[in-house]
Order: sequence, then structure tokens, then C-alpha cells
Amino acid sequence: MNDQELQCFLAAAKHLSFSDAAAHMFLSPSAFSRNIAKLEKELQLTLFERDTKNVSLTAAGFFLNQQLSQLYTDFLLCIQKAQMLQMGLSGQLRLGIPAGHTMDPHFQQILRTFERASMDFHIVLQRPACYELTNRLLQKSFDGILTTAAQVEAHRELSCFPLAAASLQLLLPFLHPLAEKEDLQPEDLQKETILLPSQLYPQTVIGQITDYLTQYGLQCKHCEAETPDQLLLLLESGQGLLLCHGQNLLCSSPSVVARTLPGLPEIPMVFAWRTDNTNPALLRLLDYLRTAE
Repeated sequence: MNDQELQCFLAAAKHLSFSDAAAHMFLSPSAFSRNIAKLEKELQLTLFERDTKNVSLTAAGFFLNQQLSQLYTDFLLCIQKAQMLQMGLSGQLRLGIPAGHTMDPHFQQILRTFERASMDFHIVLQRPACYELTNRLLQKSFDGILTTAAQVEAHRELSCFPLAAASLQLLLPFLHPLAEKEDLQPEDLQKETILLPSQLYPQTVIGQITDYLTQYGLQCKHCEAETPDQLLLLLESGQGLLLCHGQNLLCSSPSVVARTLPGLPEIPMVFAWRTDNTNPALLRLLDYLRTAE
């Protein structure tokens, strides 16, 4: 039994007319009748009662039509779903974003456009700790991650697409004496302790920031805090001022004031994925990224 034979049977059962069903199938009446005859022979069933004027279903034909109609519809939907998966128009895309950080605005816009263009598509977003992102990508827990370029450059099995570099912000408590100073300079911070959350950045970035602070004779203190709540607690308890990624959620907190410092190094950001990942949804997203360059 092939697909055309099955379609001919369902069409004949629907129209109860071989000529009408043949026209619906764009087949000649003789070719249509041969398909029905071949199906009946293969199944060893008489599916239709025929006379010169009428066609009707036998009991076996009526039962088969009842059972097969929904099954065939489900079968076609399964094929369509599989085709959509292969084309990246359907499926699941698992993305990782650093905990406590907002998504890169340009990437966010691309993702929205991509999702709107997908017919049956599900994006799963997670925010693990920054230091976990690369390992989870390597372990295939994610299809792609937003991270710093330094986090992935040592891994040959990963590829990456450059995003806009992230600026560093100096965060001060809202009531700090320097909070109202717009044109803040490194020289203004001589009496302050600068907190550097070392868990949030790779060692290369930590080294660049440390060199910058040393250049201006500023006191640096590494801290293990990584969530916005933990970092805010350090600020509110007066332990120092905080150098933070510009996309950290803490930058938009009403309890702090964010200021830029001249010459602070920027952090190159990337979207990274495993080179051997063949998820069609990922491949389609990469096409969108390249087109939007």
C-alpha cells in the first residue's frame, strides 16, 4: 500500500463517487480505479460496493475509513512538523545568559525577529552563574550562550559571533558624596576602595581592570559576590564602590548611581555555540545574526 492508494481510498470514501474523487486527485478515472483495485487486492478486502450509478462503502470500508482518516491527518502533521524542524522553523533553542545580566539589546532584537518568523518555535532561556556558562555549553546543556570572548577563545570546539562590547560602570550608593558628580575621574577615587567581582569576569578581563586601577593608584579589592542582591549588599554596607558590567541588572537599581570612567577597558561580548551543533533552529538563528551584521 502506497500513499497514493491510501489517498484515493480516503477521497473515494469522502465523495462516494469515483469520478469526483479522481477529479479531486487530478487522476484519470481509469488510473483512480486501478489504485482502488490494487489496494483492495493488497489488503484482501472489498472496500466499496459498486453499481452503474452508485458507490458505497462496505462494512470493512466504513471501518477502515473511520480509523484511517484521523491517522492520516496526524501522519501529515507529523511530516510537516519534521520538515519544519529540519528547516529551523520549529523546535527548541536553549540559550544561556549570565546571571544578573540583561540581554545584549541588538541580540535581543534579532531574537525577537527570529521568533516572530518561526511558525512553531520555543526558546528556553536560563541564567546560570557566569562561570558555569561555558562548561554547560561544552556539555551540550545549551545550544548557545551570551558571554565574554575571553571565556570561549581557548576552546577549539566552540565558535562565536561578535556582539557589541560591554562597557564597565562604576556603581556608587545613591547617597554617596560622589554620586552627584557627573564628570567623574579616576583621581576622584583616591580615597575609595574599588570592589571587583572576580567571579563575573575571566582572568584576562580581571587583569586589564587591575592594570587600569593600578595605573591611577586606586585600591582594588576582589570580592566573591556575583548576584545583584549580593553586590548591592556590599555597596549598601559601605565596603566600597563597585566596578560592574554595564548590562548588570544592578545598574538599573534605584539604590545606586552608575558612572563611567575615562579609559576603562571594554569587555568584548560574543554569542557562542558548539561547532558540531546541528540543531536547525540554531543554524537558522546564526543566519539571522550574519544577515543583521
